[in-house]
Order: sequence, then C-alpha cells, then structure tokens
Amino acid sequence: MNLKLSILLVAVLLIVGGVFLALRNGTDPVPEPRLWFYQMQVDSLAQVSVTHQGQTVEYSKKAGTFDWYIQGPGGTLVFQGLWGGKPLLLSGPKVSRVISDNLVDPGNFGLDPPQTSIMVTDKSGNVIEFHLGNLTPDTQDQYARLVGDDGLFTLTRDWGKVVNLLATDPPFLRLFQIDEGRMEYIAVSDEGQTITYIWMPQIGEWVIGASGGNPVSQQDWGDTATMLSGPLVDERIALDIVEPAKFGLEPPETRVLVGITNIPPIEFHIGNITEDRRHRYARVLGETELYLMPIDRAQRIIDLVANPPS
Repeated sequence: MNLKLSILLVAVLLIVGGVFLALRNGTDPVPEPRLWFYQMQVDSLAQVSVTHQGQTVEYSKKAGTFDWYIQGPGGTLVFQGLWGGKPLLLSGPKVSRVISDNLVDPGNFGLDPPQTSIMVTDKSGNVIEFHLGNLTPDTQDQYARLVGDDGLFTLTRDWGKVVNLLATDPPFLRLFQIDEGRMEYIAVSDEGQTITYIWMPQIGEWVIGASGGNPVSQQDWGDTATMLSGPLVDERIALDIVEPAKFGLEPPETRVLVGITNIPPIEFHIGNITEDRRHRYARVLGETELYLMPIDRAQRIIDLVANPPS
C-alpha cells in the first residue's frame, strides 16, 4: 500500500469516526415522539368546562378542599362515586398518534366545528382548551387538537367517551349508585306498611309482592327503578349526623331496601320535611352523611307504599 492511499484511508476513517461521535454525543438528536397531549398537575386543577351535543356543564373545585361542584344556582356537589378519577383523567391524556404538525383543514376531521370542546383551568388561571372530533377509520381513536397548536393528534376513543359524559350525564350528587340491571327487589316501608317490588327476568317486568304478583303499571312505574338505582339529592349538609332522631331518621319515617345481585342490599332512610318544605332529610344506613332530598322525589318513593303503581 503506497503512502498516498494510506493517508486517504486514515482521513476517511477520521471523518466517519467524527460523524459517529457527533451522532452519539447528541449533536444531531432524533426527535422524541410526543407522549402527552398536554400535562397539568392534578392538584392544580381548579375548573373544567365540557361542551358536547349542545350541552355545556362546568365544574369547579372549592379552594382548600378536594370537593368539586357542578356549577349552577347554588352549586351541586359531585357524586364522588362517579367523579373519582376524573381530575387525573383531565390532567392530561396520552397521545395515540401524531398525525400532522400542520393541520390544514380541521373540518375534515370533525374539528371545525368540534364535536366536543373542553377547557381546563388551573388555580393560577392558566387555561388549556382542546377539541375532539371524528373517530379514526378504525374507530379505536378520536381526532383531537389543542387550541393554539397546529398539530393533529389522536386520543383513545374511550378517553373521549368518558369526557363527553361530563356534559351529557353529569355526576350529580346521589345517595349511592348501583347497576340498575343488578337490582332484584325494592322494599318500601312507610307508616307501618311495607310493599315489595320484585324484578322478574322471565317476563322482563317488575311485579308487586311475591314472585307471582301482578306486574306494575308501566305508565305509573316509569323510571322508578332507574331513580332508585342512584337516588339523587341536592346537598350534603353534614358529614357526621350527631342526632339522627332530630331529622326523623331514628327511627326513620320511611325505609327503602334495595336488593342487589351478589352483594348485600342497600338500605336508605327518608326523614322529616325541612323548614322551607323543599326537601326531606335522607341518609344511607351504616353511613354518617346527612343529605337533602327534593321533596317531590321523596314523595315519589313514599307513594310506592301509599299509591302502588298497580
């Protein structure tokens, strides 16, 4: 090998080695994939607004507490059994795919106008607004974009479905929530009388009394089972009832026992009418919280004894 060829090979090796070291040392790094659509500290969330199918519902967190309220006249405390996990969900979803860094026609993806608009605000007043659009062709994901960002992303369809429910089915405060499909019987006692309603899967109807009883009048029964699978209340007025007898809850004026497949039944009590005559006191047996149930809803339950839907 002559001297000139040796010098040329050494030069080539030096160039190749230099490029390798430069890449290894990160002077020309490969961009990392985007993992998060956005991120916000879950403890810093203060307000959430969701608009879907023409309905807008706003939520706010009471300063210094973990309590979230549905905005409206007076504000309604959310039902924790359905709200739990939502702040974490809204602190930032993972990106399924980055479709484009330069979204040209958002209307093609259901983003102009959007199917869902969400605004998340932290306690410092910083606002993140984003939109959800059409499902992707494989129906597994949903197109999304951040306001102020030119990118087009996809998020999981299930994440979007949960967020949409915050507008179409808000987690209003209730005594409890069970799966209506697992209800087996409802027993209501008032003024010394008890009437039991039993679900008969063989005929797909509720009947009054024993399993051979008469079916309820569907017109009068309506959504009674749905109502009793998650009895709505307007307000929680105490975390620990001191004297339940003062509220007509010991002994209770009205008892309701709901039988559920494979788990113990739930019993709740309805007590006295409040001074403003807008509510009755209510509580779940074995729990200490005291609630206000709208008087018309309480009366519907009491009427299951006084005026059975037969």
